[in-house]
Amino acid sequence: MTDAIASAALEMVGTPFGHQGREPGKRLDCLGLLVHALGDDARAYDRSDYVRRPDARRAIEVLEARATRLRCSIDDAPVGSVIVFCFGLRKIPRHFAIRTQTGMVHAEAGVGTVDEPISHRWRRRYWGAFAWRR
Repeated sequence: MTDAIASAALEMVGTPFGHQGREPGKRLDCLGLLVHALGDDARAYDRSDYVRRPDARRAIEVLEARATRLRCSIDDAPVGSVIVFCFGLRKIPRHFAIRTQTGMVHAEAGVGTVDEPISHRWRRRYWGAFAWRR
């Protein structure tokens, strides 16, 4: 199952970034990537009415209700898990990705939807990981 999530995320690589994007191949943001990679179960929880940044609080609530919080380092997060990153001094979760064999797939402004190794930039922002339950 987790390989299926990673495979679904990898299929979206190359999609341009678009704020509130929900169209694989046309435009995605990090939450749009999650919604499509996690499948129909996640679409019921989708919400794209946030203003400037993804509604991380709502996304975390959904993850806590529908996924298992993993107590692991980013390197030990299993393939197909949702990885969460925080920003700012208050360490607020604001970015989401899907763990792959080689790193992670995520959608970012100025970059688009990419599969990239987990760099120091992302390691220092790691907040936690979740395994989606279907």
